[in-house]
Amino acid sequence: MTERLVPRFERSEKSEENIKTHLDLRLRFAEAVSQKMHIPLADALYEYTDLARRVLGRQAEYQEGSEAYRSEFTGIVASLEGQSKEHDVRLEALNRVFMEHYKSLPQRERPYEPFSYDYNTQTHTVHPHFGSMSYEKDSQSPRYLSEELREEIRSRLRGMFTEIKSIHPDAEWVEGQSWLYNDERYCSLFPKSYTADQKERKGGFMGGGRWGQFRQSDGSLNEARRKEFLQRISNLDPHDLERAFPLQTLIVRGPIADFYMEYGIE
Repeated sequence: MTERLVPRFERSEKSEENIKTHLDLRLRFAEAVSQKMHIPLADALYEYTDLARRVLGRQAEYQEGSEAYRSEFTGIVASLEGQSKEHDVRLEALNRVFMEHYKSLPQRERPYEPFSYDYNTQTHTVHPHFGSMSYEKDSQSPRYLSEELREEIRSRLRGMFTEIKSIHPDAEWVEGQSWLYNDERYCSLFPKSYTADQKERKGGFMGGGRWGQFRQSDGSLNEARRKEFLQRISNLDPHDLERAFPLQTLIVRGPIADFYMEYGIE
């Protein structure tokens, strides 16, 4: 792992300002969903943003997706409902709550940065991830997709899939769900069979696969996408919430044998 590819992070006022601007987007979307669907704001923040993972983590005390996990998160943000109806007041409260929990969240080990993966033992499926849930790291950065870093990135993928073959020899499939599959540079890192058939995902608001599109390499917001997102929120269709996002989350799937062949793994 090189300093050039994965810079060391130093917490700064700028990084905390970035966090607040990202929270603002989540809160505005949740407020619109809450109003349109007539559900509590805490439930909208849980079901339609990625804040539960960012506050509790993916390996929290409670199993992700369980009722206990949901109750823990909604309990943390329930006070927002009693705040002033002013968005800015709610944002300040959410920012305080978020930072209190987020700063104490342990960082997940990522030896193949910017990639990581989960493995589903029941479906024998690998689920790759790009970037991280951290607001500070230079994650999901376009520079990772530059031609200059292409061989280094493929080397990381080769290492990751070598590990997968070693510790999950029963793996059969690879399935990804991300806005990044809209980008040909990202798709070109994988076997063609994997990205040949792309389907739009419905739902999927709780992970970075939909929200990562707003983040730039310095952690700030992509201003053009922010403006487009806010414009779409103003005319939110409760039956088609996905259309509020500038880029859709795409689902791709392919046999893992093609990855071993692609990266020369025997």
